[in-house]
Amino acid sequence: MGILFDEKPVSQKDINRLEQEEKEQESQPFKLFEEERRKIETKSVRTARSIVFRYTIRQIYNNKCIICNTGMMTPTGIVEIEASHIVPKKFHGSDDARNGLSLCRRHHWAFDMGLFGVDDNYKVIVPQKVANIPCNSILTELAGSNIINPSETNLKPDLAALHWHRSHILIA
Repeated sequence: MGILFDEKPVSQKDINRLEQEEKEQESQPFKLFEEERRKIETKSVRTARSIVFRYTIRQIYNNKCIICNTGMMTPTGIVEIEASHIVPKKFHGSDDARNGLSLCRRHHWAFDMGLFGVDDNYKVIVPQKVANIPCNSILTELAGSNIINPSETNLKPDLAALHWHRSHILIA
């Protein structure tokens, strides 16, 4: 079985077919450009609520990652910071700002994978199983450090949401 995606924008059948086409293409002489682009049409539904959630999280954390306190921006104002749900949408997590964290792409991925969590004192937790992997030293160095809280204290990450993440996502 080839590539699998949790939330696929196309069907697994399409992914398998394209994977096979890719293998066939790679057996031919290399072409720098494609004469004909392969396309699969998909529908993407974005609710206004999720757009507002993303905007709110970015604003209350000043477009900075709560873990590394960095954030990049293009000259046109596009920011790299992402709004992460503590209790993910796929588990019906709310779009309430208290269920959100402002994370750079690297830390968003690591949080979603359960490589780190946040305790009730708003400190970074890195499970020993994760810390034992040498390439995760960048996370291990952050263990015990305080996250950056939002500018509006009433919008701090909810403790129940953080507990849910530690119980259901954080690697044990």
